Amino acid sequence: MRSKASVDYDKGDFLASDGTDIVLGTSSSTNIVGICDTDKPSTDATNGRIKVFVPKNKSATLEASTTGTFTAALEGRRVDLSDETVVAVTASTYKVLEVVKCLASNLGEFQILDPIT
Repeated sequence: MRSKASVDYDKGDFLASDGTDIVLGTSSSTNIVGICDTDKPSTDATNGRIKVFVPKNKSATLEASTTGTFTAALEGRRVDLSDETVVAVTASTYKVLEVVKCLASNLGEFQILDPIT
């Protein structure tokens, strides 16, 4: 997938699409497309290709760090990103991820949801 120029991509980052390129996930992302599998420094001024892990089916899950008070009571809730590496478990405007399981007070198991249309 095509990356933005001069953006620092790291393995494990949540990625979204801006309609043309793959961009880092943000707190206002509505279309998470996968997880970055490429390290590309911000000094790279090209719109090169990067590898992206894309879930093969809806039941695929991933682990991610969280912000906010995270407990098992949030399992099943649809939540947003805080940034490209962290899930905001108390934010639910865009509902891009579903909480599958609380693993610790700052770590959870999540599913990527379909983009809001």
